[in-house]
Formats: sequence, C-alpha cells, structure tokens
Amino acid sequence: MKHFVPVLLLILSCSLAKAQANDSIVFPDNSYKKWALVTGIGQWDHTFAELGMAYLQSNGDRCAFGSLYHGTALTVDYNPFDNRAGLHASGWMNNAFGIILGGDINTYTDFHSYNLGFKPFIGLDWEGRVSFTYGYNFRVVNAGISDINRHVISLNYRFTLKKSR
Repeated sequence: MKHFVPVLLLILSCSLAKAQANDSIVFPDNSYKKWALVTGIGQWDHTFAELGMAYLQSNGDRCAFGSLYHGTALTVDYNPFDNRAGLHASGWMNNAFGIILGGDINTYTDFHSYNLGFKPFIGLDWEGRVSFTYGYNFRVVNAGISDINRHVISLNYRFTLKKSR
C-alpha cells in the first residue's frame, strides 16, 4: 500500500503526458471514429451480463505517452440469478501502453427500489476491442438493494458497427 501513490502518479503521467509535435518524422494519420456494440460480463460476488453501445474516437496521436483513444458508452446489466438490472453511463481513455482509465455512473434496481453509484475503474485494453478492468462501486444513493457488487472485475468485447476517419 505504501507504493500506491507513486504507482498511481506514474500511471496518470503516462496517460496525460504529451510529447513534442512532429518535426522531421512523419506519422500516418491513424485517427478514427467508430460506433461499437458492447458485450461483457462483470463478476465478483454476483454475475452480471452486459450489453450496450459505445462511441470511440482517436486523434491518431501515437507519440510516447500520448492518449491513443477515448470512449463513451451506455450499457445495461442484468443478473438473471438475483433478478437485478443496471444502467451505466461510462467514459474512459486509453493510453499508448494499453492501460484504460475511466469512470461509470450507474443505477441498479430490483424492480421495487433503486440505488445510484459511481465506479472508477482501471485495466488493460487491446486495440479498443477487448478490455479487462477492475472497479470499485461507490454507492451514492443506497435504497437497501442487496446483491450488487462493490468490487467488479469486467471483461468486455466491442464489436465495431461503423468506422470512419
């Protein structure tokens, strides 16, 4: 735990730092915008299946420590075993090393009451398609709904629906 702050600062500096502008070296334009179908599973104490839509955008900046892309998503979770459903609005960014950092505003319901939460997450990402993340769900409004994961490990796959430059 004593190395948490230095490691966090290293990760954030790698995600937010920018190198100098291109001078004599020419990089190809790798910028894109795409819509994707998000599928996934979230697990800790309870299993939730996930389905939704995501919008990803890259500025093509592949310089050292530069941001590779950022994205937003709107997804729905469902746990058929405990009859719980959730709605998530997420935003994240991925740096050139495949580290994904983001946050998620969510609400869960048991179809009688609901709660509201915020979940920051960190993980690994591969080319904007597959991500493996860990997050901690802070409950902002707690209406006594049980069977909602505080800790969440998620595996997501994004199927590209439309891509443009």
